[in-house]
Amino acid sequence: MKKLLTYLNKQEGQVLPMALIVLALTGLIIGPSLGYGSTSLIGANIRDGSIEAQYAADAGIEDAIWNLFYGDFTTTVLVDENDTHNYILNNTVEGQTSDPVNELLPDITITKVSPYLARDNFESNSLSGGTGWLADWQVTGDAEVTPNNLPYEGSFHLQLKSGDESAKRSLDLSGKSSIHLQFYCKVHSFEPGDSAICQVSSNGTDWTTVKTWTDADSDSIYHLYDIDLSSYAPYSSSFWVMFDANMSATNDWIYFDDVMLRFVAPGAVIMPADNFETGNFTGGVGWLDPWTRQNNAVVTTQQFPYQGNYHVYMKNSNSDVSRAADLAGQSGLRLQFWAKMRRFEAGDTVSCQVSANGADWTTLKTWVDGDDDNIYRFYDLSLAAFAPYSTSFWVKFDSGMNQNADDFYFDALQIVGGGAGTGPDSEYYDITSVAGSITVTSVVTIDAGVLGIVSWHIQ
Repeated sequence: MKKLLTYLNKQEGQVLPMALIVLALTGLIIGPSLGYGSTSLIGANIRDGSIEAQYAADAGIEDAIWNLFYGDFTTTVLVDENDTHNYILNNTVEGQTSDPVNELLPDITITKVSPYLARDNFESNSLSGGTGWLADWQVTGDAEVTPNNLPYEGSFHLQLKSGDESAKRSLDLSGKSSIHLQFYCKVHSFEPGDSAICQVSSNGTDWTTVKTWTDADSDSIYHLYDIDLSSYAPYSSSFWVMFDANMSATNDWIYFDDVMLRFVAPGAVIMPADNFETGNFTGGVGWLDPWTRQNNAVVTTQQFPYQGNYHVYMKNSNSDVSRAADLAGQSGLRLQFWAKMRRFEAGDTVSCQVSANGADWTTLKTWVDGDDDNIYRFYDLSLAAFAPYSTSFWVKFDSGMNQNADDFYFDALQIVGGGAGTGPDSEYYDITSVAGSITVTSVVTIDAGVLGIVSWHIQ
């Protein structure tokens, strides 16, 4: 923006209207786009005579972002996935049409896109299902899609068993940024020496291991894995994902479900967190004080913690636990944790609640007797409705069980924020702005009222 203003200072006639436009756009989107406003210059081959076109194309991207975040584009012309809107940026100041941007009229196209670049939940009961892939899964050995042994969701998942088995698939990630690989996985009956790996490759030949499973992971419970692939950018037009297993017996199994590659806007950070590995209620990071608890709540090693050696155990009706953190000034926060329960009867409940003052509580989630399968499950609860956040924001688990034999456990709790695009309701938009010989592309996300800029590239 500073370079653009410097350039404009040398112009005559259009300085005032153009300066007003630039200042208005800057004031509206400087926060979300601060880290990206100059990224289209990085590594670009800017030729003599094309810098004005690049500034104009950048201005087109910024105008599109303004219309998405502050205008009515998301409710009028970009309502459903694959909806597209094209327009010419013809600057207007106080009702009067001004000169074009650097004597150019940026041609802007915005398309509402899926956050998933590729996805397969195996519900096709085949190796050719899903969307966004270049070809089918390529498998070796007895790797197959099966309904056996309880898929994570739906009726089918991918199974690898015994010997040297693998399943790999490719997709085109060229020109993309900020990609995460996400999937659910569970390991069954691994013994010492059994292993499986997840690998990625930019060419299908040279592979990098991004996750390894051993007998220590063999709990027969589905877990969510989120692997940041940012270090592999710029991505290739044939980017590969592979699951490779090396087990010793036919009853050694590893399963995968809901495999996806998706955008995640940079900047998401963990705020307060506690995995209880201190063995007490004073551990973790980012909290104001230790957990407040009633007598029957303990940090224990019993009944298989989700991760590590400890988790929180609650029983009966007098085992509430709560803790506060300073969340003032944050945005787009989510509360995430793992929980399981067992031996609930009718009338037994546990609720997760939050409060901005420690006195007035709102229930986010309630567990009842139908939820007591004694399996750890992941919970991701939006805190968007509670913004702006207070300097003493509380999280509480409130027990309503009626006897000591009723158990509730939770582990690996964290509040995540500072970025957009991780929420289940996040929406993504692909923007192209053409001015002269320059094309600038960007992907942005709007997630619970928070804007995230995923990428910004010059072509």
